[in-house]
Amino acid sequence: MIIMCAQKLWRVVRRQVLRSNPVPAPCGLLGPWAATRFQEEDDDVVIAIEESTYLTVVLPLSARALRVAFREAVAAALEDLRVPALRVELELSAMEHMSFEPLRDTTLQGVLRDLEMYCGIELSYHSDLRIVQRNLNDVPHPSLPEHVPGAAVARLLGRFRPQPARPH
Repeated sequence: MIIMCAQKLWRVVRRQVLRSNPVPAPCGLLGPWAATRFQEEDDDVVIAIEESTYLTVVLPLSARALRVAFREAVAAALEDLRVPALRVELELSAMEHMSFEPLRDTTLQGVLRDLEMYCGIELSYHSDLRIVQRNLNDVPHPSLPEHVPGAAVARLLGRFRPQPARPH
């Protein structure tokens, strides 16, 4: 599992997160991820998107606990999309051995910049990062065939029926 970090996040994690060689792990279908740091007033969070589905997670920034917080945010996002528990566990198992590297993909950098704007708006209304994350997963992306991350996740992870997000 690779987390590709935009420059703002890479500056924070490069000294504290060891770049390790990949370790064989259970097969997950999600990943790699692109991530950035978003700072505004009292908020200091990580916004990350999965490369093929644009599944979006938002988590508090703490380089020491980044791996744990990242897995928790992914679990919450998949739960909110009603992904079956067994599939969620498989995805989380595959995330046991995350490695971090700089983000070089300009398309993903652009998507992250757009999500920063939406995240700022959401954070002005909600302090609960799970609600912010849920709302960001409703943002349409024209480059996705399904247009929204929930439908893209359903396509990738199986034939479960994605439910509409809970009320905002």
